Amino acid sequence: MARSFSAMDADASVADFERDNTYYHAASDRHYHMYQDGNRFFMKRTQVGPDGQVINEVEKRIQYVLGSGYKARTYLARNAQGELLQLPVAWYTERGGFWAMNPGYDRPDHDGFSRRVKFDCMFCHNGYFDAGPGGDGFDADPVYGDVLPEGIDCQRCHGPGKPHLAALANGGSDSDIRESIVNPATLSPERSLEVCYQCHLQSTSFRLPYASQRPGRRVLSYRPGQPLADYILHFDHPPGGEYDDKFEIAHAAYRLRKSACFQESGGSLGCTTCHDPHRHLSKDSREYIEVCLACHRQPSSGLPADADHDPASDCLNCHMPQRRTDDVVHVVMTDHFIRRHQPEQNLLAPRPEIVESPDTGYLGEVALYYPDELPDTAANALDVAVAQVEAGTNLEDGLPRLRRAVDSYQPASHHYYYELAEAYFKAGDLEEAFKWWEETLRRKPDFLPALRNYGKELAKAGRPDRGIEVLRRVLTVRERDPRALYDMALAYFLKGDSARGMDALRQALSADPENSQAHNLLATQLYATGDVLGAELEFRHAIRWEPRDAAANANLAALLAEQGQLDQSEFYFKRAVTFDPDYGKGRLDYGIFLADRRQRFDEAITNLRAAAQLEPGSVPARVGLGYALSQTGDLRGATRELQTALAQDPFNTNAHLYLAGVFERQEELSRAREHYEQAVRLDPSHHLAHYGLGAVLAKQGETTQALRHFATASQSNNPELRQFAIQAAEVLKLGREP
Repeated sequence: MARSFSAMDADASVADFERDNTYYHAASDRHYHMYQDGNRFFMKRTQVGPDGQVINEVEKRIQYVLGSGYKARTYLARNAQGELLQLPVAWYTERGGFWAMNPGYDRPDHDGFSRRVKFDCMFCHNGYFDAGPGGDGFDADPVYGDVLPEGIDCQRCHGPGKPHLAALANGGSDSDIRESIVNPATLSPERSLEVCYQCHLQSTSFRLPYASQRPGRRVLSYRPGQPLADYILHFDHPPGGEYDDKFEIAHAAYRLRKSACFQESGGSLGCTTCHDPHRHLSKDSREYIEVCLACHRQPSSGLPADADHDPASDCLNCHMPQRRTDDVVHVVMTDHFIRRHQPEQNLLAPRPEIVESPDTGYLGEVALYYPDELPDTAANALDVAVAQVEAGTNLEDGLPRLRRAVDSYQPASHHYYYELAEAYFKAGDLEEAFKWWEETLRRKPDFLPALRNYGKELAKAGRPDRGIEVLRRVLTVRERDPRALYDMALAYFLKGDSARGMDALRQALSADPENSQAHNLLATQLYATGDVLGAELEFRHAIRWEPRDAAANANLAALLAEQGQLDQSEFYFKRAVTFDPDYGKGRLDYGIFLADRRQRFDEAITNLRAAAQLEPGSVPARVGLGYALSQTGDLRGATRELQTALAQDPFNTNAHLYLAGVFERQEELSRAREHYEQAVRLDPSHHLAHYGLGAVLAKQGETTQALRHFATASQSNNPELRQFAIQAAEVLKLGREP
């Protein structure tokens, strides 16, 4: 435990930073290089661009190590806000050691370099740390002081040591000295076990939640000897389902509690029965066998006397085998569920990582796990109700349950009102969410999570002034808060105040230069002002920090297409629609690109049809689809799409233009003329519309008018169209139909 967290230096290089120091993650198409430069260590990520060049390079200095290296090591960096960020690649010791993705990262859309190390992670991996401003709970911003302890120390199990040192320094009696520090061995079995449970009782690392901190308790306020349930409640999946035999990396105490040995011991069997917390974990199985035999060699134990149970045999192989964990798939741990028979499966077989998303994973009741039961009090009813909605796992039943509890007990703590607001927001009831965010802030006006979410959603709901007002309150609590500044920029743009929007946006990027969305937004604003080079640079910054940002990829692709860089443009368009097939604008822009720039109309139709399905009200998608269909000869389909577009927007010039072309190809000249004339009326400078109208008028024998429109078309900046118009006029003057 003393090695559970440390600064990264030359002595901490358990992993291979010199020879086997590269890793390619195929799912996200990212290359990683871990290397040492003197006493400093780095992790670099790159990708390969359309011409084989290196793109999207990000390099982070490794500043801290999470984990002792006995099974694995995770590496951390600190950002400008004082937050710790988990780096994507970890070192695993199995098979002699290798690099692979951290838990939760073996997926195409992983967190990259943006996953923050929250307080509940640091709580179990380090000593008493400085939680920074506002660190009054696990939901606070995970900002850490400049100096961090390195590993679990004596105080985690024995409580604060200052009174103990004072008693020694003041020459206190032996009794005073002993009573000034907690000795877990003198506690009741329940309180003694809870010293270990504070970190080792995780029921699951997947979305549930596994525990919920009691409102009003600071992150580091638990003290050994206190009832753990006064600090935190533990939850689990209800028994009797598919999760009964889950096995995860932090499951030692959880699995031990399932064992008959534990349940029948009367409290005499616990973690320290086998493990001495003051020394390194023993690899000598005989030590553990002796613990087993201390009970089971007794005739009353019922241990069979056959050869298979010779005292010299290894009890652990059969009854506490090694097993691959469900949540950290590159790690094998001892299963502390002591049982006679193991599941009939290969417990060490490789397994793919379980990928959870908002639409997958467990949904249902969140069951109280520890303590076994709670008194019927208002606080307990409220906290169990909060657990139902906290991770969104039991919204249908949990939301009305929490609402009833809040209405009945009218709690003083802001925490319950905030969780109720968040639950309504997850359920899609924005007005109720607004109501309860307001109630939260009435009780705690400086509560950052509520201020941020409330302000952001107000602006998105069409109330940008009120949203800005709320977001400004964030900055009075946490100066230069990057998330609040970014959301303020969005709100200013929504209300049409570009100057203030740009100012807030640049402040947001100054506070957090790695915000992909902020770079993308800045790029779109620069492009709107005509700064194409600045926009391209910002789009590339956005993609560098988040390569899977579909909007940034599509925007860069469109910009490159305008510059004539068609191969690069297609590279980024393909990435956009691959990363987010449901991104309607990306599908639309790619479809138009394929039709206009590549003349690959079948592919264009696929993307434009998807865009029209994703956004049925999108007129550009219907217009583009109509044009592409007309180029493949599907004139009926083209007519249908273009007429649908005009029903939605009768003043769409291109819809009239393309529909006129469809009618012209079918020799319906009157209908073609009607739509060409409408296109010209809507946009008198549209040279292609003038050319089409001239061609129809010529066919109808109206030579003078046709020549006038050809003359207008000949002023086009498009050399090909200009030449066509000049030739058509010359042919018409010779008395032939152009």
